[in-house]
Amino acid sequence: MESGAEIGGPERGHGVVRFDGDESGGYGPPPGGPPGGGYGGPPGGGYGGPPGGPPGGPPGYGPPPTGYGAPQGYGPSGASSGASGMAIAALVLGIVSWMAGTTLLTSIPGVIVARMELKKIERGESSGEGKILAQIGFWASLANIIVFGGLFVLWCGFFGLGIVLSLFGAAASGGG
Repeated sequence: MESGAEIGGPERGHGVVRFDGDESGGYGPPPGGPPGGGYGGPPGGGYGGPPGGPPGGPPGYGPPPTGYGAPQGYGPSGASSGASGMAIAALVLGIVSWMAGTTLLTSIPGVIVARMELKKIERGESSGEGKILAQIGFWASLANIIVFGGLFVLWCGFFGLGIVLSLFGAAASGGG
């Protein structure tokens, strides 16, 4: 619209509105307010920006850190912290051998894995934090082998004795 144009008119039942090019809506700045209209900021300049802005520049949080890197104890940093997978596997095999009673499937591999891990720890090739886990896995697996192996030998002895006695009993009675 042109400056000074009239919108509406008395023939339409409206009052005459004059457009002077000022787009403030016809309202001037509030009395005692900042020049140019609007409310402005709080007295005294407000709270300012976040800390850490560059000197002489707009306030801000500053530049982002250069490179985040992995948290300590993670990532490829040589020997990792914590117990190794073999130490944990030895412990799990030792526990499972008692819970499931699977001497051949879990106890013998448990003893082997635990010994391998304990030797790696002694040579310094593995973290020493898994030593206790490997020892527990070793002794749990070994105890399972001894107990269930002994029970197996005992069972075989009784079974064999039963066969022998049945054979002698049948021979003595004249049967067979």
